Amino acid sequence: MGNRTIIYSMGVVAAMALTFQSCKPKINEIDNNQVISKPYSLYVGDSSGTILNTNEGFNYKYVVFNGGIPATSIITAGNNILFYQYNLHIIENSLTGNNSNPTYTDVGFGFEQSIMHYWARYKRVYVISALGKGMVYNDDFGEVNKWRPVTDENVPAGTEITSFTELKSGKLIALDNFNKETFRLSDPGQQWQKTTGGTKLPAGLFYLTHKENTVIAVDYSGQAGAFYSTDDGTTWNAYTGLPAGEPLRCANAPFDQTVLIGTESKGIYRLKIGTTNFEPASIGLTQNMTVRAIVGKEDYYKNNRSKRYVYAATSKGIFRSEDFGDNWVIVKEGNFVSAY
Repeated sequence: MGNRTIIYSMGVVAAMALTFQSCKPKINEIDNNQVISKPYSLYVGDSSGTILNTNEGFNYKYVVFNGGIPATSIITAGNNILFYQYNLHIIENSLTGNNSNPTYTDVGFGFEQSIMHYWARYKRVYVISALGKGMVYNDDFGEVNKWRPVTDENVPAGTEITSFTELKSGKLIALDNFNKETFRLSDPGQQWQKTTGGTKLPAGLFYLTHKENTVIAVDYSGQAGAFYSTDDGTTWNAYTGLPAGEPLRCANAPFDQTVLIGTESKGIYRLKIGTTNFEPASIGLTQNMTVRAIVGKEDYYKNNRSKRYVYAATSKGIFRSEDFGDNWVIVKEGNFVSAY
């Protein structure tokens, strides 16, 4: 009888435990490995002039359609969306609005995404300008009638800024491609300083990106390839491995892990770690498509883990890589021109 009593008692305990487990509040059953606490937000623009948004890569919602003109550059500033379609447009309060209005009409000549930049740590937007010293800024998230010209005495008259990039250190770098001059701004309380003084960039249609604190200049036409500078644009050295004469339509260094360059018809090239040589990184991409924008996005989970993705906006669709360009899969078909 004693053994039967023990067995019976164990059964009662097991049943009680099962009952307790089934009555646990739902909150205790959350798998923190799966629950995202901070999702990313990806904006893409297609060839029809439509801008779409997604928080997970596969399902896209309509943001705005603006006259059938492609938006070649998109950024967010605060709750506002800014995008370039011949003029710079703004959607105020992206959470509730989808009506756009011109906010700046004297945008200068530049290349795709890098013609404007949101300096988030100082809540300031910079845009290239056809007037004055080649750039304007806005401390009100890009709102209409809040643009101010840069008048710093260290920026010569006739400067034509064409591109911006922000280094890991927080310094902002601007390029005047026409005069092959570079400028640096460390914080809004200082003035822009010219950094050109050593070897200049060669002839070409250059735009900027960066990896950590290395400034990278890429020739849109592809004739001159790509160059890097470890002294804020004072001196430049050439990268190798890029296809000769192939237009280099976009470049980015997602999460500062590697540098990816998108081409007109030869896919994506990636900087080989520890070298200054690029190599193809196009497994899964459609042949002969144009890669027009590359951007990295990150999901944050409740257990403080994160997962990183790289997106490429192309003439055949939106492609995604989960291994920094080793492999790509298509997540949305279409003809896309921009991503942010």
